This record gives sequence, structure tokens and C-alpha cells, in this order.
Amino acid sequence: MKNDSKRYQSDFKHLMNRFRNIVIEMVHFVCFPLRVFFSDGLVEKMGLRTLETERIRFCRRFLKGVVLDVGCGMKNRLINEYGSGVGIDVNFWPSIHVLCDTENMPFQNASFDSAVLLASLNYIPNKQKVLKEIKRVLKKDGIVLVTMINPFIGFVHHRIFRLWNFKLQREIGQVEYGLWGEQIKELFNQAGITYKKKIPFLYGLNTLHLGCVE
Repeated sequence: MKNDSKRYQSDFKHLMNRFRNIVIEMVHFVCFPLRVFFSDGLVEKMGLRTLETERIRFCRRFLKGVVLDVGCGMKNRLINEYGSGVGIDVNFWPSIHVLCDTENMPFQNASFDSAVLLASLNYIPNKQKVLKEIKRVLKKDGIVLVTMINPFIGFVHHRIFRLWNFKLQREIGQVEYGLWGEQIKELFNQAGITYKKKIPFLYGLNTLHLGCVE
């Protein structure tokens, strides 16, 4: 009887956790427009996941070994949460590991197992040269992960977000709002990176592009 009682309690707890997770995901889905309109700081105060958090959560499942995060950003979150790797950026942020020109990275050949560009490839002027550098510093069978929205979604998002952040408006300038999948595939091929597949996520509005060094 005791064993049956414990099993029922365990099953009930598991069922309640599943129900809780479903409710949480429904709340995030319903509140998605707020996560687009408002700044990350405000979204976090509302108890919701930011778009950056969504990207990191999705990409982490594909990472392996030592990771290079190109354009790691202000908080260098991916590397700090993953725990093994280096975050680099062309802008100085207190949390980054290396401040450098991403076209000439200060790393030896075959130094990393994974390389990531989270919503950053469209900000890079010489995309092909940076991707060639990524190929150089990756080991054989190393993987490349790029998250990117298409230009139409990017235009809408940036136009909305720029209403809330005038500093970002000045920084963005004439940057491309996003890239089409075929553009990324061509950039991979030109850099000698084998394009493997694309995986939509975040309700199909964002895409993870996977490549590897063979």
C-alpha cells in the first residue's frame, strides 16, 4: 500500500509539473507581442522570457565541447550559462572574454568544437571573411550555429523596438534587418562550411541554421 501511495503521489506530482509547464508556455505565447514590443529589462520584470533567452535555450541543446560565441553581447550569457568557451565581441563589454576584430581572431587553428552567432551575422559587414575565420578556428567536425530572422520580420521588429530605444536606433544605422535562409546557405558554402539544415523555432519566426567543418 505504501508503495502504491508513493507511486500515486509521484504520478500526481509529475502530472502537475506537466500542467504547470503547459500553462507557462501558453502565457509566453499569449504575451509574445509584449516580448517584442518591450525592452528585455521590462520583459524580465514581467516574469517573461526575453527573445535572447529563447535563442539561448534553443541553441544550447546543439552545442558540444568548447564554444566560441561571436558577437557575445553585453552579458556574454551563452558562454556564462553553458560553462565552457569564449565570448568575443568588437565592442567592449565588461563580461566579454576577448575584445577583438572578428575578421582576425587571436586563436590558433582548430581551437573550438562549436561556434555560435546568435542574431549577430547581419551586423557583420564582411560576413564571408568572418565565417572563414570561424572555419579556421573550428576543429574537424566542428559545428556552426547561426540564428537569424528574415529581413521582413527583422524590419518590423526593429521598427517597433527602435521606438523604445533611441540609443539602439543610432547604433543600428544602416545594418541589414535580417538574412534569408538562401543567403546564409550561400555564405556558408563560400566560406567552406557545409550547410546541414535549418530549424525554425520561436513559433516559426526565427531560424537556427546548422553547418559543420568537414
